[in-house]
Amino acid sequence: MRSVFLFLLIASVYLCPTIVEAQEVQKIREVAERFFQDLDVDTPGASVGVYRGATAVYEGTFGMADLAWSVPVTTDTVFLLASVSKQFTGWAVASLAAEGKLDLDADIREYIPEMHVFPQVITVRHLVHHTSGLRDEFDLLGMAGYRMDDVITHDTVLNLAFGQQTLNFEPGSQYLYSNTGYSLLAEIVRRVSGQTLASWLTENVFERLDMHDTHVHDDYRAWKPRMAAGYEPGDGSGVRRQIYSYENVGSTGVFSTVRDLGKWADALNRKTIGPSGAWSLAHSRGMLTSGDTLDYAFGQSLNMFRGHERVTHSGWHRGFRTVLMRFPEDDMSVIVLANTNAINPSEVAEEIMTTVFYPPDDSMAVYAGTYVSDELETVYRITSGDSVLRAEHARNTPFNLAWMGPDAFEADVWYFDDILFTRDEAGRVVGFEASTNRARRVWFQRR
Repeated sequence: MRSVFLFLLIASVYLCPTIVEAQEVQKIREVAERFFQDLDVDTPGASVGVYRGATAVYEGTFGMADLAWSVPVTTDTVFLLASVSKQFTGWAVASLAAEGKLDLDADIREYIPEMHVFPQVITVRHLVHHTSGLRDEFDLLGMAGYRMDDVITHDTVLNLAFGQQTLNFEPGSQYLYSNTGYSLLAEIVRRVSGQTLASWLTENVFERLDMHDTHVHDDYRAWKPRMAAGYEPGDGSGVRRQIYSYENVGSTGVFSTVRDLGKWADALNRKTIGPSGAWSLAHSRGMLTSGDTLDYAFGQSLNMFRGHERVTHSGWHRGFRTVLMRFPEDDMSVIVLANTNAINPSEVAEEIMTTVFYPPDDSMAVYAGTYVSDELETVYRITSGDSVLRAEHARNTPFNLAWMGPDAFEADVWYFDDILFTRDEAGRVVGFEASTNRARRVWFQRR
């Protein structure tokens, strides 16, 4: 009976089989439990949420929120989001810009005149997209002799920014992730709006979305209910607690739960929050002076995953690791929050969404057949079974093809990296292109 109670306490799982088929939900649960099978009553923990719209497809909790007090992780456990916080800062900037209160292309010295006068202008947009050239605050803190468990205030970080006399590169010419830029954005929000970032987000986001367990932690002495402690692996065995005494905000500092973040993700996916124009701005990607477009927008990266549009950001700070991935076209999101830096939440989230997007087993049969390259005068036979494709050749050892997205597969041999099947207007598979880095788009016709 005790083991049953501990399982329910430590690995509680909430399922909504009406949202997706029970088989799919079972696969999601298996992924989460495989990654977190070692989390127990004597380890830090994690909280996982998969949502379609505002409805939970799966919620699972593992391990402990606070080892000293034997407090288990629940869906209401409050985690430091680390750099996932940046999307909230970005949203505040985009909203103020959409309202005409902030000029993204203005010299940042119009808002923060304490900054050094550099030969080239740094704009607000440069800060947003990590193209400012400003040195990162964490590296500078370490160089200046600060320990990460010191009390580090917002003013401490601002003074490091004000003191920079040279840049890493000319603004706009390169992308280089800079926490300093987002700390400055928090200060710009304060000076433009007349509210601290904490106050602005509480009024314009958290309260409007009923995110009652979310706050900006700008006072290290403050206490909020159900806050997890952060941990790192200890020397040899066990773990050590990571003290969070960081008062700086903008680049980090938001605390939240999987359920609150599910509400935030749903509002963004459905465009139900913010002033007119804010959503489009917040999802606009940066551009370098070379003309190259970045994946990075306003505290979020926009890219493709398994053939699906993805908006994502991860975080890692003081014993916490986090990720929030949204899939707007699919009206889905996945959130993984951990209070140990021994876990990679992005890996967990990607494995979960691979399970969600993976095609039905019987759909693989459409690729089976014989494929001929006239260029190479060679033939491959593709067979299907057990949810995988297998390629056979008269001389080469058979190898597997792993599904990567619609009609896209990855091979596990050196002479095939990627295979992309092609269909005709009727949707029939007619061939594939095989590629490596140095031999691209070699055509194989289906016979």
